[in-house]
Amino acid sequence: MNELPRVLVVDDQPTNLLVVGGVLRESKKYRVSFAQSGEEALKLVDTLSPDLILLDVMMPGMGGLEVCEQLKKTPVLSAVPIIFLTAKSEAKDMVEGFEVGGADYITKPFEPAVLLARVEAHLQLYLYNQREEEMRSKERITSYQNGLTEMGASVLHNIGNALVGVNSRIAPIEGMATKMSDLGAALNKAYILLDEEGDQARVLQILDLGAKLLKEEYASVLKEDAMQLKASIYHVNEIIDAQRSLTTKGLMSSHFAVESMMADVTTLLDDELDKRKVRLLIESKGEIPEVFLPRSPLGQVVVNLVKNSYEAISERIKQNELPENEGKIQIRLMSEVAVDGESKKNSYWYFDVIDNGVGIAAADLDSVLLSGYSTKLSSAGLGLHSAANFSVAMGGELKVMSDGPNQGTQIRIRLPLECSRNCYQVRK
Repeated sequence: MNELPRVLVVDDQPTNLLVVGGVLRESKKYRVSFAQSGEEALKLVDTLSPDLILLDVMMPGMGGLEVCEQLKKTPVLSAVPIIFLTAKSEAKDMVEGFEVGGADYITKPFEPAVLLARVEAHLQLYLYNQREEEMRSKERITSYQNGLTEMGASVLHNIGNALVGVNSRIAPIEGMATKMSDLGAALNKAYILLDEEGDQARVLQILDLGAKLLKEEYASVLKEDAMQLKASIYHVNEIIDAQRSLTTKGLMSSHFAVESMMADVTTLLDDELDKRKVRLLIESKGEIPEVFLPRSPLGQVVVNLVKNSYEAISERIKQNELPENEGKIQIRLMSEVAVDGESKKNSYWYFDVIDNGVGIAAADLDSVLLSGYSTKLSSAGLGLHSAANFSVAMGGELKVMSDGPNQGTQIRIRLPLECSRNCYQVRK
């Protein structure tokens, strides 16, 4: 059974508390609590979690206007409606109350019916907004959970790619082992020749060739293969550590510069972009402030989008619709800082990933974000669906734009500058 909404009545006069409390309790629609000073009210709100506050303006010590200001600075209480109770009725007094965050005024003495009507109207509006926010929160939580699952699948895909690199170095090393075995046999034969026939010239020739092979070819190749294997193993460990952290901690936010994250992404993708002869350009339109977001998952989102783009470019080249060496991906960074400049609460930044790949047909634009959707012509799939889920979980959005086949694709992600680990939660 749902509990009745709680109303906190704050007044320094016990008689007023009795009158107001009596009217509210007789309606049998509310739970009523009382405070006889502003200081007491501020101590009670954390434990009571009121749904509406009736607040006397004139009180000794901390007055109602100051109490309202303090409450509006508390995130979990900032949306709770505050109705002032006052004997003042001048316009300037009402304006002052609205300026500090009051929702309404009731002048003393008041009619019980007016009090109940005002309380009910503001409560219903507040509770409706709370239900809406809770629904949005559940959607963000679902997106968050889906994002974790799909990012895990993406991480496993990346591990598979890294292990392909490891496996590709095994065959050359095996071949080198065979060559070294053959060289050992040749040196053994040289020893026999020197021992049995005394053919010193041939032995010296074999020894000279063996020394050159060991020093100039075999050692160099093995050293290079060892370095590449170490790099691949290091990359696999990085992916595993990132996934382990994501699984145990969720989307943990940290402060970082977007440009720094983009530089890491470029380093990670350089080899594949070079192999495909695709250029990656990153540009900033204006200064991007430092953000407070989950860096590792966001970096993975960018990697997935760039991969979608270079695969779409390769497909277009394969279809002879784009010459080689003309593949291009552009990452464009922009910000939307709040006008007041005092906080990042209402400030956003966004980035576009733009390519000249195969593009997306108009009929497919509404489908590309669906889980499991993937066609060569859409340059979409798990990575794009996961990116959309991540964006929603962070309180942002993702848009897909294309003018059609062979016209390239533009993905735009808009995110808040700040999002804590619990950014998708609301007060219960």
